[in-house]
Amino acid sequence: ALYLISTPIGTLSDFTFRAINVLQNVNVLLAEDTRVLRKLMNLMDIDLNGRNISSYNDNSGDEVRSKYILELEQNKSIALCCDSGTPLISDPGYKLVRQVIRDGYKVICIPGACSVIVALCQSGLPSDKFFFGGFPPVKKNQRINFFNDLLSVPSTLIFFESPKRILNTLEDLGNIFGNSQQIVVCRELTKNFEENNSCNNYKRQTEFLEDPIFNTHQSETSMMRYIKKLERKDLSLNHSMISLGSCTMKLNAAAEMLPLSWSNWNNIHPFAPLDQAIGYFKVLNLLEKQLNEVTGFHSTTLQPNSGAQGEYTGLMLIRAYFKSKNQEHRNICLIPASAHGTNPASAIMAGMKVVVVGTDKHGNINEDELIEKAQEYSENLAALMITYPSTHGVFESSIQRITEAIHSNGGQVYMDGANMNAQVGLTNPFLIGADVCHLNLHKTFAIPH
Repeated sequence: ALYLISTPIGTLSDFTFRAINVLQNVNVLLAEDTRVLRKLMNLMDIDLNGRNISSYNDNSGDEVRSKYILELEQNKSIALCCDSGTPLISDPGYKLVRQVIRDGYKVICIPGACSVIVALCQSGLPSDKFFFGGFPPVKKNQRINFFNDLLSVPSTLIFFESPKRILNTLEDLGNIFGNSQQIVVCRELTKNFEENNSCNNYKRQTEFLEDPIFNTHQSETSMMRYIKKLERKDLSLNHSMISLGSCTMKLNAAAEMLPLSWSNWNNIHPFAPLDQAIGYFKVLNLLEKQLNEVTGFHSTTLQPNSGAQGEYTGLMLIRAYFKSKNQEHRNICLIPASAHGTNPASAIMAGMKVVVVGTDKHGNINEDELIEKAQEYSENLAALMITYPSTHGVFESSIQRITEAIHSNGGQVYMDGANMNAQVGLTNPFLIGADVCHLNLHKTFAIPH
């Protein structure tokens, strides 16, 4: 069988006894990230017994997938462990699961993997392979009738059940079906595991939810008033003007938001034939050309769906640029201390090392320090991330000298476009020396600054 296991996010008490038993006994151990599984097995004192933990992802290819199908043909069992709370939805092993089901082998979901079942049921696989039964009724008579109605279903039966009712449900299933049918019950907790004293080793030992707020509010009314109390502490445009020009403190007018809800605009199906989406392509192509003119750049992509995704995309473009020039060693990213918090996060996600540049007493970039660090790291300098105008709303007069210092030391300039709306009609990223930037369209062209 192929066992699907969701590795825990949090303490080991979140990791079920069922998963521990599987990891102790399966023949083949696969993981999206082998480091996570290895750490878990060490913490739980599970011996590998000569087994290897292999990395698996659908990108590994058909040949690797066929190798593990062959393992199943040899009556070996496989555990595929996923790092996310919803394994396989992020596609580390979805293709492998589909093939295992098609070939007639068991797929057993360990607690935490219920969403995999939902995904499989919606995947379009032949209906004779499995039947999604959902949650059985709570009342005894209704539950028995529910199961009896499924006796004639010629496929694997899949149910969800709460831990409190699981034993009764398993007993009812055994009485009705016997061994005549393959049944998978998600969130399985059997007597053997509950009565095993060694399971106490994995119970939570640490305190949790200790803050008084977690037990102060005992009614819905009390909780509602607490949330409203928090809301009143928030400074927003319905209270006063917000002097800070940060990207998080802007407002789209209702007149600009309303068109987004028009059915003539927002009801296009994502898989609609291209000849039915010609109008959308015209709008998007025109938008790209207009953005090229506004920024002064050669090209625009509309693929990223947020400012943070735009940052990551831009930095990966810079890395690709250096790769094309055989300068992949360039991985230092200079970021001012006054930068948006997503800047260093995006740089690290893109595989760069962050070097922070200080600010002067006015909050502007310390130009001398920046030039000094650009020269110090010139051999490995990849990029500078800079917000213009700055987060505190200033057009820093040194901007062109700063970008020139980066270029003269071999780096590229990434401009955070969160405050781009202040530039439009006055200057553009190309003129100040930027090589890449992202634009938050809902801010840049919809909001007075």
